[in-house]
Amino acid sequence: MRKTLALFFAAVLTMSMASCSGGNENTSDSGDSSTQSAAPSGTMENDSGLLVGGEHYSTSAFDITITGFDFTEQAENPNGDGDLVPGDGYVTANVYYTVKFTGKAQTSGTLFQPAVLNYGDGYHFNLTNYWFYKESSNGWLNSGDVQPLAPEFPCKACFFVPEEVKANIAALNAENAKKENALSISFLNSEPELVYSPRPEDENAKETTYQYCTGLIQSDSWNEVAMARSLMAELGEYKDSADLMMEWRLQYFTYEDREFFKEYVADLEPMSGDDSETLLTDATFSMRNNYGGDGDGTHTITFNGDGTVNANYTSEGQEYSMYEVWRMEDGSVVCTHSYTNTYGEQKTAEHYFTPYQYDETRYLLIDQNGDYSMVLTQQ
Repeated sequence: MRKTLALFFAAVLTMSMASCSGGNENTSDSGDSSTQSAAPSGTMENDSGLLVGGEHYSTSAFDITITGFDFTEQAENPNGDGDLVPGDGYVTANVYYTVKFTGKAQTSGTLFQPAVLNYGDGYHFNLTNYWFYKESSNGWLNSGDVQPLAPEFPCKACFFVPEEVKANIAALNAENAKKENALSISFLNSEPELVYSPRPEDENAKETTYQYCTGLIQSDSWNEVAMARSLMAELGEYKDSADLMMEWRLQYFTYEDREFFKEYVADLEPMSGDDSETLLTDATFSMRNNYGGDGDGTHTITFNGDGTVNANYTSEGQEYSMYEVWRMEDGSVVCTHSYTNTYGEQKTAEHYFTPYQYDETRYLLIDQNGDYSMVLTQQ
């Protein structure tokens, strides 16, 4: 649903903080710019204050680099819950960026949030919500303090805007940057005022986002990994972004990834029952599915020739079994799990998987009727 708009630059607009008539009312507790402390005056590397995607800018208070821009249906919380939904006829404009606080005293994290999205002939939309990643809290916050010498951190800001804004900004290009449907985002907590204008094409910005994502994906924090995945998805076919995104989908195999592969396999031919049985019998695979447990979520599964399965995992030090028995039935791989429910009753659950070969060493067992799909890697 997202359309990449990772390009940046445009004429600098000096905008007021008026709220757009007819726009969605801001219900975020992040507050508008009138409640935020002003940033110390600083000297920009570019005196105009125009932020170009992918380029680094410094003030006396902080350094900033725009890493992406897109439209989504909701204001998606990077923590993975509590998404904000705009009203009918509205979408969410998102700007992604990194900040390095260079001040010498503790400051509010809201210092780094943009205040207003400017559109067309004097229309202004106040900030809907804003998050910044605080490493010491290992999470995304929309309020709180930032300490001196804190490491560089990612930020995300969201604005609810009418659908026509998305439709018109998508048509922008370098030749019509000043046309009446131009869009810009103002950071008013700085001097000079920082202004960022999303553009459809900007290779420099794409490269910065690409490098940022390939570094961030190595993080031990899932929140940072999720941010890297989200930004990389916006790069589309830039360099090997699409291939990397597929690898990350196979590596993490989240709920979103499992749903993605249900649609992805529509273009693949399922493996035959004979080929599947030959592949699986007495073979051991590294496996990712919806089971978590201790460790990074990678498990081992063995399909024994006698019809039993070794698919145990540990959670908080306790060992559990995913499946105990397997068989082939009409081309499907059927895995059976016996368990005791909360009432002490013995129950059996059968899960039917359609097998697909992804590449030379990896296979997908897709559960089209549930959330038990697996990706298997030959060992």
